[in-house]
Parts: sequence; C-alpha cells; structure tokens
Amino acid sequence: MAKVKVLEKNLPSKEENLAKMYIGPSFEAMALSHGAVVKGDIKEIYGRIIKKIPEIEKLFVKIDKDLSLKKSAVFQKGSTENYFYNLVKEKIMGGK
Repeated sequence: MAKVKVLEKNLPSKEENLAKMYIGPSFEAMALSHGAVVKGDIKEIYGRIIKKIPEIEKLFVKIDKDLSLKKSAVFQKGSTENYFYNLVKEKIMGGK
C-alpha cells in the first residue's frame, strides 16, 4: 500500500476549522445577520466587509463554553463587545 504524505502547511489551521458566530448587528447589504454561524476563514468569506469595516471582525466569536457570556456582553454597557457592536452599528447605519 502506498504511503500518503500530508504537508501540514496545506492543511487549514485549527482556527479556520472552528465554527464562529457573528454577534454584531445585522448588515443586510452584505448578507450578514446577527447570530449567523460561519465555519471557515472569516477573512476569506467576509473579506469585502472587513475591508469596509475592520472592527466587524471582532464580533465573530468562537462557539465555545463562553459564547453565552459574549452574546450577553454585547448589550452590557462598557464591555468590549458592546463597544465594537455600537461602533459597527454606527458605521452600518451612518455609512461612515
């Protein structure tokens, strides 16, 4: 039986394989909804919107044991998640 050599550099990183949830405001123009689950490289999938609004990348969070905390933090004034949520919302609504 022939041996197959797998080059690790060609494999997706563990980070790319993890599912993430978008906890930011919905952005219909870019087909991005609050609560959307994405598996893969976020920069590759949403590169166009990340170029327009770089802060949006901070609102893609790992789906893990801390997900519910991160989701609720979006609405807690003074949290990092709340800061980025409001910043992104302002840019989406204001077109800045």
